[in-house]
Amino acid sequence: MGVRTSIAARGKLLSPGRRRSGAAARFWGAGRAVRANPTLFAGVIIVCLTIAVAVLAPILAPFDPIDQDLTHALAGPSGSHWLGTDSLGRDVFSRIVWASRIDLAVAFASVVAPFVVGTAVGLVVGYVGGRLDAIVARMADVVVAFPVYVLIIALVFALGPGVASIFIAIAIVSWVPYMRIVRGETRILRSRAFVEAARVGEFSHIRILLRHIAPNVISQPIVYASSDVIRDILAIATLGYLGLGVPPPAPEWGAMIADGQEYFSTDWMLAVGPGVAVVVTGFGLALVGDGLARAWRIDR
Repeated sequence: MGVRTSIAARGKLLSPGRRRSGAAARFWGAGRAVRANPTLFAGVIIVCLTIAVAVLAPILAPFDPIDQDLTHALAGPSGSHWLGTDSLGRDVFSRIVWASRIDLAVAFASVVAPFVVGTAVGLVVGYVGGRLDAIVARMADVVVAFPVYVLIIALVFALGPGVASIFIAIAIVSWVPYMRIVRGETRILRSRAFVEAARVGEFSHIRILLRHIAPNVISQPIVYASSDVIRDILAIATLGYLGLGVPPPAPEWGAMIADGQEYFSTDWMLAVGPGVAVVVTGFGLALVGDGLARAWRIDR
């Protein structure tokens, strides 16, 4: 009994370490896989730097983004104001940094709901088929019949400017592609031998969906999500440019481009600065999506 107890105790003592070692091995394995994919590695670096700027905005920004100083309005770049000031004397660099927090937060949050809803609906209708599949497919056809950006702008215009309106509008429009991707893959997998074997084994439908089908279809919506974030960032910037986005005085890239456009001939940095931020962020996310597609050998 003493020997058995000591062996059991030793197993209990070693198991957490082993679990940590396994987690560490998976982490370093994922890191090696990213480094082995130059496209994915470059995209991850750009996206991580952008997220770091957003998270560290209170530290990186030298000024409050909404503080006005009309005595220094439209001042050029200097030691204190690296990118100059806007028409209200607000520091442009600080506003770009703080705008990254707003734009990225809204964009990433706007992807979560469509991803979850679209994936869940696609799994269910693709697995069940029949009349439910036909009804959901017709609903999706109605949504995609309209241009994406036009529909988002129309919904935000109807709901009124604000973060909540942007989130709702993007969620209403964006769930359809996820549903279609997962639905198509699920319809193929539901007739495969391993799914039929699970049915014969009297597993519940929920267990079959979650344990056997979902792991085999989830990679494609994840890859699509990276490009969906790009579209959301562009949609948020477009809404801000049209005056339908985040209400002022909160900094937002699209609104900053619209404000700086008026002074482009005399101070082009007011519009170019936030524009570069949009382009760099979108480029990094595009590299991530392309790298994931190559890593998972997905032909989009």
